[in-house]
Amino acid sequence: MLIKILRAHQPLIMFVIPLLALVLGWADFVHPIAILPALPGTGPLGQVILNLFSQNLTIATIFACMVVVFQAFFVNHIFNTNELTVRNTFIPAICYLIVASILPHQYQLTAPLLSTTFILFALQRIFQAFNNGSYQGGCLETGLYISIAGLLYTPHSLFLVFVIAGILILRPFSFREVLLILFGFFLPYIYLILYRFWYGHHLIGQDFQEYLHLPNNGFTWPNTLSITPLIGIGFVVLVALYFSFTRSIELGARSIQHRGRIAVMRLMTAVALLILLVTKQPSFACFFTLFIPLVFWTSAYFIWAKKTWFAEILLWLSLLILIFR
Repeated sequence: MLIKILRAHQPLIMFVIPLLALVLGWADFVHPIAILPALPGTGPLGQVILNLFSQNLTIATIFACMVVVFQAFFVNHIFNTNELTVRNTFIPAICYLIVASILPHQYQLTAPLLSTTFILFALQRIFQAFNNGSYQGGCLETGLYISIAGLLYTPHSLFLVFVIAGILILRPFSFREVLLILFGFFLPYIYLILYRFWYGHHLIGQDFQEYLHLPNNGFTWPNTLSITPLIGIGFVVLVALYFSFTRSIELGARSIQHRGRIAVMRLMTAVALLILLVTKQPSFACFFTLFIPLVFWTSAYFIWAKKTWFAEILLWLSLLILIFR
């Protein structure tokens, strides 16, 4: 019943999604979690924004919830407008809220959460590169989005590799377009370097030396994540990954455009995992960018599942486990 309603793309679901976000994260509103402006990897812009909210945790939690809901709607918009889900549906938005709820405190305001929003903006611009005659403005804009994401959370600057490779997958190589991406990326950093040089601060390159390292030996799985929701959602994710991989072959056979976009999502998965490996002391908030491709693979199951009764049980089971964890 629920999957049928979500597949039908009913406008009423636009009001249900924010309410579902409040229900899934009710614990964060009852007991707000302190902001961590000193989280390793937080960029200069991220520190400024987090310091603004550090005095009022309730407002910070509400703002973080609004960011997650906006990201859920925007992920849904990306998938629908670029035909990643074949049909218009709200299932990607619901899946994004479910996957984000795996985190112990999904509404804790952090730099990776804010930075993920600009990664989504860049992803939308990458998909628009396919069969687009003049894309020079889009290249500049995409590089600028990644630059802002890096200023919020420094390790996300590595998504510049994803942007360049993603555009090269969807359109022929153009040296001018690559230069525009690089120019858009470095433009904010040029102003920041000049500002820091003028006031005698260290240059931006030292941020990468401080926040990134190879190999990663700082990750420890926190004990704050309850094993119950992890088992429930983990089961859903495993089933969805298997199903969506088999369906992605069929979807990719439809057109070159679909094959290119599926390749971009796989590339994004690899880059997000790489960032986790090279980030010093990553936290659970660092997983938000990995959630974007994961939502694509999981939502594919609920959209194309032949045994709808089984998909319905999985969806309700995951929601109930997360609400009453």
